[in-house]
Amino acid sequence: MRETKPAWYAVGMFGTSLPINLFRTFGMAFYVHHMGLPLTSWALIILVYTFIDALDNPVYAYFSDRTRTRWGRRRPWIIPGAILYVLFFIAFFHPPQAMAATMLMPFAMVTYIMTGTADALVGTNYGSLFPDLFRSANSRAATNMYRQIFQFIAMAIGIALTPIIAEQIGYQTTALIYGALGAAVIILSNLNCHERIEEIKTLEKPKFLPALLAIIKNEKFWIAGMTGAFYTSAVALLMASMVFFANYRLGLTGAQTTIVFATVLVVALGSVPVWTYFIKKHGPLPVWRMALIGVGIAFIPLIFVFNLITAVIACVFFGFVYSGVTCTFDLIGAKIIDDDRVRSGGIRREGIFSSMSSFLGRLHGLMMSLGLFLASVIYGYVSGDEPGERPGEAARFMMAVFPLCMMVISCTISRFLKLPESQEDK
Repeated sequence: MRETKPAWYAVGMFGTSLPINLFRTFGMAFYVHHMGLPLTSWALIILVYTFIDALDNPVYAYFSDRTRTRWGRRRPWIIPGAILYVLFFIAFFHPPQAMAATMLMPFAMVTYIMTGTADALVGTNYGSLFPDLFRSANSRAATNMYRQIFQFIAMAIGIALTPIIAEQIGYQTTALIYGALGAAVIILSNLNCHERIEEIKTLEKPKFLPALLAIIKNEKFWIAGMTGAFYTSAVALLMASMVFFANYRLGLTGAQTTIVFATVLVVALGSVPVWTYFIKKHGPLPVWRMALIGVGIAFIPLIFVFNLITAVIACVFFGFVYSGVTCTFDLIGAKIIDDDRVRSGGIRREGIFSSMSSFLGRLHGLMMSLGLFLASVIYGYVSGDEPGERPGEAARFMMAVFPLCMMVISCTISRFLKLPESQEDK
């Protein structure tokens, strides 16, 4: 068997992250602020997609876990999925210019759903490779460090630099470039990831209902998953609302908005080795909890920022603790998958576990749509064409106040997770 070099697997995170960061962070700004789509319509799109995502993730994972080919279980899904992913992603940012206003919302919903489901197909299979290719605590910690570095680089480009890039060439051209680059990197990465083909041939094919029931009965899965759902809702709403906050509350230019985004991501990137050291010394579980609490605290100063300088100061701390959660979440998930393999007598169902974890994480759409709906109702924000009388207050509510409430719930749930002592590798 050919060993997979950590860097080849890790660089795949750059490919998956670059387009999706533009999609999630600026999709709302593109349609609501620039195209005039009502905020409540955007909230409905996210709500509908959340339920569709509940169906596609387990189905993709089930077929992936049962796939047996000479290329492994995941490659036959990742490479075609990457091509579909980028095509739908580009379409999302290219609504026909002659489209009637009444058709904008259906077009946005269909392309959003198709981009999201293709991302789920790629992400589920890419994530499933991690606990399979790297099975020791040290190899996982090292690989995860590289992976998070590539993710933060992708975020620096896809989030921090996008306001400047989009001002110069527009969102449509930006999407073309990010999409093509992302797909190329995903495919190159996967071609250099080598599954244990001989071992795969001997594996029992997991059955859907028993696997699903085992996950439903697994309390560790629910605790980690719901912690992630509330955490993800907080961070996703922060990222999606920052453009609104910078514009309406702080009055920043595109370049100044880039500085705010870049502060979070540069600090997060620089903090990866620090968090990796803590993980190796103390184990992922206590570090995960500590970082979650830190993220919750970090939302408090964001409520009170009033100019570029205070925003940058608040983002320094946020970037540090955000890095800690990012570096530990996948390690927690890998340990829960290991525990399931022991419980099941050796049945490997990384795909179904990863997909269900992804689904719970994507339940953030329910909380996120609630936050957007409340901001519209309370503060009267409709769209970029009708911002209401208090758009700055609406942006602050979406970016910091509502996410802080989500983090209180996330931190509380995380306290209930217990892993077997044998799983607590340090």
